[in-house]
Amino acid sequence: MNLSIEGYFSSGELANLIGISRQILRYYEKEGILTPDFIDDNGYRYYKPESYFTLEIVISLRKLEIPLDNIKEFLQNRSLASLQNFFMKQIDLLDDKKRNLERCQKIFNEKLSSIDKLKNMPINNIILVPKPPQKVYLSTAVPLNLPRKDQLKLFAEFLRPYIKGEQYIGFTIGYMEYYDVFCGAGHCNQFHSLIITDTPVPRDANCFLKCEGGLYLSTTFKNALPSVPQEVRDYVNEYIKLNNLKVLSNVFVYTLGDYWSSQKEEDVLSCLYIQVEYKK
Repeated sequence: MNLSIEGYFSSGELANLIGISRQILRYYEKEGILTPDFIDDNGYRYYKPESYFTLEIVISLRKLEIPLDNIKEFLQNRSLASLQNFFMKQIDLLDDKKRNLERCQKIFNEKLSSIDKLKNMPINNIILVPKPPQKVYLSTAVPLNLPRKDQLKLFAEFLRPYIKGEQYIGFTIGYMEYYDVFCGAGHCNQFHSLIITDTPVPRDANCFLKCEGGLYLSTTFKNALPSVPQEVRDYVNEYIKLNNLKVLSNVFVYTLGDYWSSQKEEDVLSCLYIQVEYKK
């Protein structure tokens, strides 16, 4: 036996040569990346000297964050052409990662910008602002008298197709309430969850509503529940009456800080929008 192993590395020797542990070497064996050339009666593993070069390839590619499955496939089909194809494929994957990192960076910058605005945003003040046209994706109607748990289940079902997408963090979410209910003239006891996005929407997405561009009444208040607090309704309706405004849309409420920035629903900032024009 001693004569047969003279030209081979033990697992410990090979691991030391490349600077890894024997456990990692055993893991590569388990994954079929680098198997011993023979195992003696006592279970000791031995490798041909050429195994060093194979292991060097594996370690180098792992440092480049290439998955073991890809490395294994490459090792089984080594040639100049396969090496070229392998590197070209990795460049394509890196380009995809780069685009994803740039997208993430853009979202984080947008979030930081919105946080700066939220810090100094006046609460319970009304302003009139111009807004461009916008697509708002709506859920089916949700009864207001449903238990909170059941409301959240319906909300989660509505969001599920969007959560699967890569840019969910960049979406705006909220709800729509009918204006006749908001002003106390109607008795509809339901609302619609909504989401706003410029990204491609899943095929099974719910219906959308095109919000016309124009002048919008806007106010910011604290509350994330799908119902505008009565005091907010009162001062908004009073403002509309005093300023001789005509209401052109339903009421859209977007959460601004949402649960990322607050632990309590009553502390979450929300912004209300209603399209208006001055009466002639």
